[in-house]
Amino acid sequence: MKQRKVPVSLSVPIDDAVTELKECIARRFPTATFRVRRGSDDPGQTYIVATVDIEDPDVVMDTVLERLLEMQLDEGLPISVVPVHTPERIAETRQRIGA
Repeated sequence: MKQRKVPVSLSVPIDDAVTELKECIARRFPTATFRVRRGSDDPGQTYIVATVDIEDPDVVMDTVLERLLEMQLDEGLPISVVPVHTPERIAETRQRIGA
């Protein structure tokens, strides 16, 4: 049975941080898509999964790292950004590796 996705309920400071980080990423990577989820081991942790169609998704971290660290260390917000490839890029990489 397929599990139903339930929207994540966030506190105002976390919601504001999520919005700010998503906007920052979207300015540089307009085709990025986002999913926000809670940590499975730590439900207090919030993850922004940013799907981007670029060769090295870690470049996304260059865009937000300084602000993200401020949020985590100075503001005490339990938030992280996880950049991932698009499904198409993953399939392309698998095909290239298999060849």
